[in-house]
Amino acid sequence: AGAAAAVDSAAAGETPAQQAAAAGAAAAAAGSSYNMTAEDQAEAAGAAAALSGTVAGMSTQDQISAAGTAAGTAGAAAGMSAQQAASAAGTAAGTASSVAGLSPEQQAAQAGAAAASTGAALNMTATEQATAAGAAAAAAGTEAGMTRTEQATAAAGAASTAGATAGMSTGEQAAAAAAAAGAAAAV
Repeated sequence: AGAAAAVDSAAAGETPAQQAAAAGAAAAAAGSSYNMTAEDQAEAAGAAAALSGTVAGMSTQDQISAAGTAAGTAGAAAGMSAQQAASAAGTAAGTASSVAGLSPEQQAAQAGAAAASTGAALNMTATEQATAAGAAAAAAGTEAGMTRTEQATAAAGAASTAGATAGMSTGEQAAAAAAAAGAAAAV
């Protein structure tokens, strides 16, 4: 379903980003019709968007971003909370990063960025965005085989970056980073 939507989108002259979004939406809709869980719909949307991005010649970074956005959008549409949708976005971006051969550190950073981006789109507060980013980075680190210490470091970096993007002060960023590292270490 996703591939067909991407082909139609390309034929209509849409941009690679629009093609990826169409692929993700179609995959999620198909998943919904087959009674997939919200998590599975989001995963399918992310994978379809990343694949479409590959076919359309997107850069690796754009593919990863498209996967995260599609997953977060699908998750929200399927009834996920903002936190769950942000997590789904992070998972999809982490997976796409892994497929693209990025390092564990890069996978974690991409997951954190995608979670924060979806959180922002769903009107999360800056603190919530930073928390979501940290959690997503730590989860991606786990998947990539990072040690607990490496996960905590990745979580802190992702939370700090998300906080900065969301307009936090330097002090608030530091606090968010410390909280994220502590949460990652405690898991």
